[in-house]
Amino acid sequence: MFKTFIPKPKKSTSRFNFAIKQLMASKSNRSTSPFDFVIKQRITSKSKCSTSRLQSVIVKRIIPDCKRSQTAIEFLILIALILFFFTTFFLAIGENISDKSRENINKIINEVAITVQDEISLATESGDGYSRNFRIPFDINGLDYDISITDGYVYIKTDNTKDAIALHVFNVTGEIIKGDNYIKKESGIVYLNPQNE
Repeated sequence: MFKTFIPKPKKSTSRFNFAIKQLMASKSNRSTSPFDFVIKQRITSKSKCSTSRLQSVIVKRIIPDCKRSQTAIEFLILIALILFFFTTFFLAIGENISDKSRENINKIINEVAITVQDEISLATESGDGYSRNFRIPFDINGLDYDISITDGYVYIKTDNTKDAIALHVFNVTGEIIKGDNYIKKESGIVYLNPQNE
């Protein structure tokens, strides 16, 4: 076996000629291909061949590898952009759904508080003998909540304490409960759920 000798380029040798010599020197270490045969035939033949033809043969051999790697890089960039787009899109949708849900919970809390406020106001302004049943929900969009009347205010807050409201109400005797409530006015005093006391 012969040792493969790869000469170092001299200052007077062009890069193209050096590439050809390296290609021929490494020939013994690689499998043959049609391009190698053409290059070897052109270099070893006594016929005059133009440098541009040799360059085109070498370029044909090198360019396909460059195109494949460029295509792979472009594909990876495209995949990264698509992933970024979908991630941003789904985050925006999730945030929008969360905002809508929060707005809906606040709306229901306001409605419940206003219902209690209106029922107490109606009983206060009515004459003696007024009585009425009204209902408030057991939960708000699946969230448990606390409701109470303290110091002339109806307080409502969810268990996660992210949503709450306080509205002014007239003086009332009794406590409000979730579900069915009974309100009445006797002797100028408004009673709320008197049977619970």
